[in-house]
Amino acid sequence: QLELLISGFAIFGIYAARTTLADVEFMIHNDFDGDYLFLGVLLLYILKVGWLIFFINLIVHVILRGMWIGAIGLRYVSEEINYDALGYPPKITEYLKNKVGSYDDFIERLEKICSVLFAFTFLLFMLFLSLMLFFIQIVLIFQSGTLFFKDNMTGLMIINYMGILYFVLGFLVFIDLITLGGLKKVREKSISKIYFMLYRYFSASTLSFLYRPLLYNF
Repeated sequence: QLELLISGFAIFGIYAARTTLADVEFMIHNDFDGDYLFLGVLLLYILKVGWLIFFINLIVHVILRGMWIGAIGLRYVSEEINYDALGYPPKITEYLKNKVGSYDDFIERLEKICSVLFAFTFLLFMLFLSLMLFFIQIVLIFQSGTLFFKDNMTGLMIINYMGILYFVLGFLVFIDLITLGGLKKVREKSISKIYFMLYRYFSASTLSFLYRPLLYNF
């Protein structure tokens, strides 16, 4: 089971990375200052949340996948569940047949849950990473204003307006995401053409093209 091997090695590596995360956090809080401190804290936040997503989901996946392997092993040396042989009253027997069902169906349900959870773990992390990349870009826009137009109020104001506009445009793409392509369904050609260019830009800048097949499949 390649999934189980990957999850096992990943959990081992993720658990061992706790000390590395602690060292990175110590370095950021001691060696970074000013604007760089904020970016460092944001990077640390990405690492910590990513660590948490993978650690929790992969542990659940290993438990369920191990249970699936055990269920298959038991099925190899046994037959289907014989509810009539249990000697329960007809009402309880009928209830168990309806609720518990076939043992092979139970194995298949476990297989589906494990496969979906394994894919969902990576999708969840990539969605979070895209969101953080978007906010990092906004921070960089505002920071470029303070860096290049520190004494120029007009230039600083223009950069600030650009940052706000960038946020609004990114928020539109986010609305399209949570509405399952609501803005893509607009029939007006001029609007759809403009949005398509915007959509392609944020697809590249937030790396969402990497996980879009997973997203659409879900």
